[in-house]
Amino acid sequence: KEEDALRENVNRMDPLIQKRINKGVSYNLKIVIRGKRGTGKTQLFRRLQGHNIASLYKASAEIQCATINWSHRPQDPNQSVKVEVWDVVDNGSFSQSQSMKEIIDEQIRKGSSVSGNYRLNVLDATMIDVYKNTHAVVFMVNPMDKESYEYVEKSAKEVPLSMPIVIL
Repeated sequence: KEEDALRENVNRMDPLIQKRINKGVSYNLKIVIRGKRGTGKTQLFRRLQGHNIASLYKASAEIQCATINWSHRPQDPNQSVKVEVWDVVDNGSFSQSQSMKEIIDEQIRKGSSVSGNYRLNVLDATMIDVYKNTHAVVFMVNPMDKESYEYVEKSAKEVPLSMPIVIL
């Protein structure tokens, strides 16, 4: 049960990407995707990984990260680029991921020495500096939602001046 809960939230790295990274990386690139809830951040995140667009909307509970396949043609075939993409959630919630509570409950049932009070947090933008080591920011906007424009206007002020911003 515990392993199943962990597997549910962990994706394996694509074997092709893993093989290329094992040979060494010439460049590291980190891109964060931000935007108001419901603007399509996770859909872009999924498409960058080569997945289909999900048919049903499900709000992301916490930040998701993935290494994607950069298919460029470098002048030097020995050069490789590792592209890390983050789907950023501003305020995460446990409502979408109850598996951590289930894991702790299982440990208690097994007689583990888990006791006392615990505070579980989800990984969101309040817990971590999402701009640290970031090379570019993609802001997602819903053209039918004025608040999504206002979100970008407000959040763009937090982005370091030297960092490129793309608004989709």
